[in-house]
Amino acid sequence: MKKFFILIAVITGIIAVIIGAAALIDSREMAEIKIGDIDLSRIPDGVYKGAEKYLVFTTQVTVRVKDHRITDIDVFEARGGKYVENAEKVTRNILENQSLDVDTITGATVTSRAIIKAVENALKSAQNKPKTPTS
Repeated sequence: MKKFFILIAVITGIIAVIIGAAALIDSREMAEIKIGDIDLSRIPDGVYKGAEKYLVFTTQVTVRVKDHRITDIDVFEARGGKYVENAEKVTRNILENQSLDVDTITGATVTSRAIIKAVENALKSAQNKPKTPTS
């Protein structure tokens, strides 16, 4: 019976190490991910949705644009906690600067970058929509 518990502990430890290593690799990739430039003059008024997957989470955002300005960003995260709460502060930086070239939130760098990338994806979807002809 003792050998069984030792075997379970070893297997659990190995699984924890594998999961930890995968999370570390994904965190590093997110920290280095390229955030592109968005030309707000090309974004029509509207509400746009974007998402970015990182680690085992997906950050989703809704971005509102009016008169070629980002007026609001709502963040939807499957998980809660201090990282998400802190990282959501990055939306204030985006709104104030009207740019995705903003500092991340210390202590929530990866989650901040996921939010910025999700905003970029939302705005890129707006850039790629065909313009409807006006009469």
